[in-house]
Amino acid sequence: MKSWQLVAFGIVLGLLSSALILLVISRPVGEPIQILPAPTPKPIMVDVAGEVLNPGIYTLPADARVADGIAAAGGLLESANTDQINLAAHLADGDKVWVPAVGQTVVNIPDGSVRSSGFLININAASANEIETLPGIGEVKANQIVTYRDEHGLFMSVEDLLNVPGIGSELLETIRPLITLSD
Repeated sequence: MKSWQLVAFGIVLGLLSSALILLVISRPVGEPIQILPAPTPKPIMVDVAGEVLNPGIYTLPADARVADGIAAAGGLLESANTDQINLAAHLADGDKVWVPAVGQTVVNIPDGSVRSSGFLININAASANEIETLPGIGEVKANQIVTYRDEHGLFMSVEDLLNVPGIGSELLETIRPLITLSD
């Protein structure tokens, strides 16, 4: 090997050695990558009412179904009409599960399950147009509800609707799961 080749080889070897030493002693730049566990879904709260042993609000896992909500409420009463309930429907936070009695009919509730999406109509604050969206309530009955409310004050219970002309117990049971007295 010629002398100039030895010098060039020495220079290259010296540069590589310096680079290796700098790499070993230098501090890492940035932050290390952290692998985080998958987030745990938050539990949901649902209102279970109607023909169940213990109606009320229950906290359930995020993947709960209508059957889980009914089980949390102590199960069905003998008077429950299970033909109108989709027990396999998924629940979401804020849903209301209403189990009708034999002879009661569920109307205009999405996907055939007996649940609402949390959009209940507050009969103490709703306009006649909003009340008119309830099944079995037309323009005349909606106006009668508003007039009764204006003349007699706020409804203290859902049963107070029976005092409004044209509203009977059958209609009341049809709209019961779709209305509320407060926000």
